[in-house]
Amino acid sequence: MTGLMPILAIFAMACRCGSEPPLAPVVAEHPRHVVVISMDTVRADALGTHGGPAQTPNIDKFASTAVVFENHMSAAPSTLSSHTSLMTGQYPHKHGIPRNAHRIDDANVMLAEVLDAAGFETAAFLGAMPLGEHANFLQGFDHVDADFRRPRETRVYEQAERSGDLVTDAALGWLETAPDERLFLFVHYFDAHQPYESTDDETSGSMKSVYRLRRQLGEGKPAAAALSEALKPLYWAEIASVDREVGRLLDGLRSKGIADDALIVLTADHGESYAEHGEYWDHGNRVYDQTVHTPLMIKSPETTARRIAPPVSAVDVFPTVVDVLRLAPMDVDGRSLVPILKGGEIPLRPVFSEATKPWEKNKPWRNANREKSVRLGDLKMVWDPKTDRRELYDVVADPSLSNDLAGIPEHARLVAAMDAWIAEAEPLPSKKVNAPNITEQLEALGYVD
Repeated sequence: MTGLMPILAIFAMACRCGSEPPLAPVVAEHPRHVVVISMDTVRADALGTHGGPAQTPNIDKFASTAVVFENHMSAAPSTLSSHTSLMTGQYPHKHGIPRNAHRIDDANVMLAEVLDAAGFETAAFLGAMPLGEHANFLQGFDHVDADFRRPRETRVYEQAERSGDLVTDAALGWLETAPDERLFLFVHYFDAHQPYESTDDETSGSMKSVYRLRRQLGEGKPAAAALSEALKPLYWAEIASVDREVGRLLDGLRSKGIADDALIVLTADHGESYAEHGEYWDHGNRVYDQTVHTPLMIKSPETTARRIAPPVSAVDVFPTVVDVLRLAPMDVDGRSLVPILKGGEIPLRPVFSEATKPWEKNKPWRNANREKSVRLGDLKMVWDPKTDRRELYDVVADPSLSNDLAGIPEHARLVAAMDAWIAEAEPLPSKKVNAPNITEQLEALGYVD
């Protein structure tokens, strides 16, 4: 468990009544457990439940019992930045993480810290090193399983990533001896991220071949388009592999009596661009839907299955968990989705995303000149600060985002929302991690500046 001072700090921030913070929080009797499952690099439109081509029967089955947020937007299209938003309820320009290979400031209050202080036994099972110890992402977790031993092509980068079956094995194995108390499990699957498994050299999903394909697509070489199409089934197969492990994890939770009395959140940190909008088999540079429209499904003992169309954000997960457990509310960017989980509605409001590439040394906020987007209802504006180009799309009528509506009367409303959001930026400090072994491992996963 975390020490006394961090616990009191959390409650001092959380309590708005002006009195002394309570010695122990009052937690709702049910649900007794919280499970957050994150599928790295899974775009929403690839899943069966969103009409996609990947074979995802287990996720589809879970969706049939959960509240499915059809238009969930990631806060950022990179692993560490997006997951930090998920776990703090803050946009990147508040929590301070611009992209991978940075260290999260201790002043951030993480979900695991809040639940640890509330009496939960907290455990994290990681699929890849971007969320590892160097990032300070694991604040508040009592138990961490992050044993990465996957060979990376011709070189071996220890602690780079591991397959989903090993992640599931670790989580279910820990549950065999887990304390008989409230549990918070964070389970992270990385399989859908590059490289993609293949034995066909021509359509190989190795990082070397992906880099080559990116270059060829950028150069407009005729053969590149066909190779890009051939790569899609490999990506979908990786998502199917994640689906199998999600199913096995959920089956294990049910067999141990945890699933029926748990708040279960199934989501993804970001998607992957095939070759849309000038981003070729990559993520981080753009904030079109291929990289920020991601799944979010929530199930608890009190929820009734339904599908929700209005857009929500990854920053909404933190306040939702806190609200479900009836803990003191905290000052975060997100808002609780509990009214929706109970069958009601919440007012429409804008949700934002910001790109994490290319690497620039902007001050005071390194993402200041990177692409950003705002979604309000069916409209989405994509803004490039470098050129001040503000594209506007109707995502329902134009899901490929190809018909720019900039200039219509509604455009001004989204411009104003973006300007107000930018004005709120007050990032906590974050230092880049320059350790050679960390840099090599990230390069092996495709994170190259």
